[in-house]
Amino acid sequence: MQEGGTAAAGCRRRVCACSGIAKALAGRLNDGRGVGGDAVARHGLVRGADGAWACCAADVDATPRAVAARWRPGRNADVDLEGAGLRVGRPRAVAVRVASEGGAGRGTAWHVWDGAVVLARHLHHRGAEIERSELGADVAGVLELGSGTGLVGLSAAACFPACRCVALTDLPEALPALRRNAALNAAWIGGGVRVEVLRLDWREAAGRGGCLEAGCVGGGLEWDLVVASDCVWLPELVEPFADALAAALRSRRAVAVLATQERSARVDAALWAGLRTRGLRVRDAPMGSGEPPRGAIRVTYVDGGARAADDVGLQRG
Repeated sequence: MQEGGTAAAGCRRRVCACSGIAKALAGRLNDGRGVGGDAVARHGLVRGADGAWACCAADVDATPRAVAARWRPGRNADVDLEGAGLRVGRPRAVAVRVASEGGAGRGTAWHVWDGAVVLARHLHHRGAEIERSELGADVAGVLELGSGTGLVGLSAAACFPACRCVALTDLPEALPALRRNAALNAAWIGGGVRVEVLRLDWREAAGRGGCLEAGCVGGGLEWDLVVASDCVWLPELVEPFADALAAALRSRRAVAVLATQERSARVDAALWAGLRTRGLRVRDAPMGSGEPPRGAIRVTYVDGGARAADDVGLQRG
């Protein structure tokens, strides 16, 4: 999960009536959890003399409908990501473990978010159908954009038996967590899958072909599958992410699987429109057999196929 830009110096002096999301963001900061700097500016958050964050009138033209919550073991009794792990994979499930190192203002990339858990489970329950119906071939190379803790990319390594390479990518500040989590899973990954942790800034990817030149591609392997969860929630992230995803889907048979939680209808609409403008087809993912309910998370498939009438289920909001 990549973050926004710089923080604002203060807030506009208006009636101090906090929106729900402004209160939630202030609470995250006071708990030692980071938020994007632009979120601080957009929602009018200010810091008092005692160091505590508070909110004043938010100057936002599209109030988000939901605030993403980071994953906590207590929210689902059968998942302990830092202990027993998330059991996914075929033909035999393995325990994918990741450490969430959030706190002390480290930022969004250091947390596990709901979308990552939902997407990992989707790959587990529908991996075979993705290969058969979406690709028509086995998944050999996986690229994760905005990896954060790497839960989705590591789960993909377990869910696709023919997988030989997984590239976990994010901004430099997230790479230590990615390396640690790759090491946590080294025992079951073994020597059959190469896991690479790579720096990738979406703002640079399209201009340099960055996500295509990294890691496994250097050995002549194209990505079959691109995954990303909870990556775009600020307007300024839409264009860079869409550019990077379009570049990564250069293979005619490659497919991306995205998990998103709606926070701003305006941002979501811009994302889907931006992907279609780049010649990509976007559609809602069907539920896999036995897949748990997704709650507020939306899973979509994106590929370079025909647009127009094939774009289904994306007319909301």
